Amino acid sequence: MIKKEILDTLKQAGTFAILALIIPVVYLVNSLRLENNQDFIHYLDWGLTFLFPALILYMSWSIFGKEDSEDSWDYLRTLPVGRWKLFLIKTLPRIVLTIPIVCWMTFYRWGWTMYPEGNTMLWITVSLLTASSGFFLGLAERKNPAMVLLFSLPVLFLTEYVEGTGLSWETSIWFFLNVMKPNGWEYAGLFFWFSRISLLLFTLIPAALPVLALIPLYRDWNSCSKKAMSLKAAKRMAIPVMVLVAIHLI
Repeated sequence: MIKKEILDTLKQAGTFAILALIIPVVYLVNSLRLENNQDFIHYLDWGLTFLFPALILYMSWSIFGKEDSEDSWDYLRTLPVGRWKLFLIKTLPRIVLTIPIVCWMTFYRWGWTMYPEGNTMLWITVSLLTASSGFFLGLAERKNPAMVLLFSLPVLFLTEYVEGTGLSWETSIWFFLNVMKPNGWEYAGLFFWFSRISLLLFTLIPAALPVLALIPLYRDWNSCSKKAMSLKAAKRMAIPVMVLVAIHLI
C-alpha cells in the first residue's frame, strides 16, 4: 500500500514537472517578441514560486483522490490497517516531498536565511499541516468548496506569517527591551531562541490547532458518512479558526 502512495505522489510531482516545461516555452516566445526580455532565471523564479505551492496543495487535496474516483471507500474500510498506520501511509510520501520544497521556498523565495537551523520547525510544521489537512479533508467532503476553504485556512495562515505573527514579534521585542537589555543579556543566541519559542507559541501551534482538534473524530472515520464528518469537523474547527482570525487582527 505504501508503494502505491509513493507512486501516486511521484506521478503528481511528475505532472507538475511537465507543467514546468511551460516556463522555458514562455521565455523563448518572449525572447522572440520582446527586445529587452528578462533573464531565464527570472522566469524560473516566478514559475516555481507558483508551481511549488500549487503542487503541495494539490498533493494534500488529492490524498484520497483514488478512493473517490474508484469508489473504493468500502474496500479501504475493510483493510486490516490501523488508523495511524493508514495516516502514515497516506501522508508520509507527501511530507517527504514537501519538506525540500518548503526548504527551497524558505531560503530562496522568502529569503529567511538567518539562523537556518531554526527553520526546521517551519519545514516540519508546514509539511505536516498540509498533509494532515488534506488527509482529514479527504475523510470529509473534499470537493465541497466551503470545506476546502476551511481546511486551507491554517495552511494559508502559516504561509502568510512564515516569519511569525505580529504577536510573535511583539513578544520577542518586549522580552528584549524589558528583560534582556535591562539585565545586560544582549546575546543574539538568547534572543533567537526566545523568538523561536514565540514563533512556536503564537504562530505554529495556533496554525496546527484546527487540525489537532480533528484527531478525536478520526476514531469514527470508518463508520461515519462524509457529510456527517464534514459537519463534525466544521464544529470542531470553529473555535481554533477564530483564534487564528484573532491573532491575525492583533
